[in-house]
Amino acid sequence: MIIYIDISVFSEEGEACGNIFGDLELPIAPQIGDYISFAFTEKSNKVVLSADFDSILKVTDRLILANADNQKVQVSLSDITVPTRGCALKVMAYFESGFNLFSDEY
Repeated sequence: MIIYIDISVFSEEGEACGNIFGDLELPIAPQIGDYISFAFTEKSNKVVLSADFDSILKVTDRLILANADNQKVQVSLSDITVPTRGCALKVMAYFESGFNLFSDEY
C-alpha cells in the first residue's frame, strides 16, 4: 500500500532544519500510535544510517482523503531531532537515498 509520509527534522540547537516527505510502500496502512522502522533500505549495503537517528518513528497523525482517485493515506510521523544541522542533513540524505523520499531543507 502506498502511504504519503511527512516528517519534520530539527537540531538540538533549536533549529528547524527541514522536512522529509513522499510516497512509501508499506504492507498495511499504519494507525496513529504505530511505529515504523527505517533501519533497513532496499539499498541497505550502500546506505549508512546516521548514529544520531535510531530509525524508529511513531505515527502521530493520519488523514484519509475523501473522493480521492489514488486513495492514499497520509500520515505524519514523529519529529526527528538530532544534535546538529549537519546531522540533520545527513538524516535527510539517508531518507532520500534509502527510501526515495524527498527533503526540503529550511
